[in-house]
Amino acid sequence: MTKLVKLSSKGQLTLPKEIREELGLRQGDLLELEKLDQNRYVIAKYTPLRQLARALEEEARRRGYTEKDLMNAVEHVRQQLWQELVAQARKPRWPKKK
Repeated sequence: MTKLVKLSSKGQLTLPKEIREELGLRQGDLLELEKLDQNRYVIAKYTPLRQLARALEEEARRRGYTEKDLMNAVEHVRQQLWQELVAQARKPRWPKKK
């Protein structure tokens, strides 16, 4: 889908209604612009979770972790948590009667 928008003298543009609705944008929302190449950008609704994910991705890349490394680590932690939950569930909840 291609849409044309006009830039105002103040450098502002209006996103068409259907795009605002599709992105779930409301007045006052922040948008992120990410440069793809010399003449193209991606626009996305800013969320703190998106910022956190990007920061984690950059840190993992800086440390040399691959996506596979991260997926293996997540699976390992998931299994540990599951084992802890199962162990807790097996513990008696009430003291034994005398």
